[in-house]
Amino acid sequence: MESTNLIRLSKQHPNHAGLYWVAKARTDNTDTRYALQYIKVDNDQAIATDGHRMHIYKLDTVIPDGHYEVVTCNKKEITLLRTDDEITFPDYKRVIPESGNGKVVHINGYPDKIAQSYTTLVRAMEKNTVNYQYYTDIASAGIEWKAEIQNTTGYEPIKLTSENGDYLAVVMPIRMD
Repeated sequence: MESTNLIRLSKQHPNHAGLYWVAKARTDNTDTRYALQYIKVDNDQAIATDGHRMHIYKLDTVIPDGHYEVVTCNKKEITLLRTDDEITFPDYKRVIPESGNGKVVHINGYPDKIAQSYTTLVRAMEKNTVNYQYYTDIASAGIEWKAEIQNTTGYEPIKLTSENGDYLAVVMPIRMD
C-alpha cells in the first residue's frame, strides 16, 4: 500500500517544472545541515535553500504544508515524501530582500542566452559576482527575470523574480576582491 505522505508528479503535472527547479537549491543528503536537504511547502509555495541561495516557486496546485524529502527528482518524475520529523527550516522570509531603490536589471534566462545574461548581471554588480552554477540553476527555469541589486558593491543578497511572479530566487554574491 502506498503511503499518503508520498507524492509523485509526472512531467505533465503543472508543478513538475517548478519543483524540479526548486530542488536544485537544496543540499544533498550528505550535508550535515539536515533541514537544508528538504523542500518546505508553506502557503502554496515550495522553498529550498542551501544557505547560499534559495528558490521559491508558487505552486499551481495544492500540496499540503510540510517538509518533503526528495526521493526522486528528474525530468520525467519527482517523488516527494512528507516527513513527520521535527525540521527546523530557516526563516526564509527574513532573507528575501525588499524591493526598493536598488539597481534593476532585466535578464533573459533562456538556455541559449545564459552566458550572455550572466555577464549582464555581473557587470551590473560592479565589485561582486555570482556563482555561475547557481546562476545556471536559476536560469534553467527558461524564463525572463528581473534582478534587484540593492547594493552593487556590498555583500547583500540579490533578488531575482520571474516576470509572472511564480518564481523567486535569492542568491548571495561573491566578492571579487
